Order: sequence, then structure tokens, then C-alpha cells
Amino acid sequence: MELTVAIIAIVVAFGAVLVSVWAVFSAEKSSQAQVEAQIRQQINDAENYKDDKIVQFYSMSKDASEESIENLQAVMKSAEQRLINVYDDACALYLDGKIDKQRFKQNYEHTIIRNMKNVVFQRDYFFAEPNEYPNTLAVFREWTE
Repeated sequence: MELTVAIIAIVVAFGAVLVSVWAVFSAEKSSQAQVEAQIRQQINDAENYKDDKIVQFYSMSKDASEESIENLQAVMKSAEQRLINVYDDACALYLDGKIDKQRFKQNYEHTIIRNMKNVVFQRDYFFAEPNEYPNTLAVFREWTE
């Protein structure tokens, strides 16, 4: 009888461990999906903001003051930097293994490589000293070397 109770206790304990492991795994997957959704939203927001500023710049009347044009150019530059910051944060999560690497590469490989090969971005952001975007540079090198 005592042996039967001991075996039942072991089976119940083992079952509890399995349920705990399953719960942790499920929570981790859910958290990963939430992070990936936040990345996508941040990238979309930053791209929309940048595009909006470009449209504003090109729709300015030709008789706009030089100061207005310079101010909007500064805002456009800030919008570019905002977008690059979002990508760099996403690349940090990729490098840390906090998101699904295969899905991230599938979704963002083309854009990240295009941005890294953009001459203006290279000069102003990625290869400037000091490099403020080491995560994007590391992901670019991983994917292209």
C-alpha cells in the first residue's frame, strides 16, 4: 500500500513538472510573438513617419523660406535616424535570440541589406565614427559574409 502511494506521488509530481515546463514554453512563445508584433508596429510607425516627412518636403511650395526648408530637412534626417534606431533595436533582439531568427531574416533581410548598402546611410550612420548601430552592422555581416 505504501509503495502504491509512493508511486502515485511520483507520477503526480512528474506530471506537475511536465505541466510546468509546458506552461513556461507556452509563455515564452507568446512573449516572443508579442515582441515580434511590437517590432513590426514600431518599424511601420517609423516608416510612415519618414514617408510623411518626405511628402511634406516635396509638397512645400517653391517659394518656401530657406529656413523652412532647412527645418524640414532636419526633421527628415531625424525621421531616418528614428527608423534606423528601430531596426538596430530589432537587430539586437535578433542577435540575443529573443525573436525567431528565421522569421526575422525572412521579413527584414532585404530591407536591412538595402539600408546598409545605401550610400547616404553608410556615410551618415553605419560607417560613421563612432558607429552607433553595431547591431545592424553585425546582422548585415552575418547575412552577407
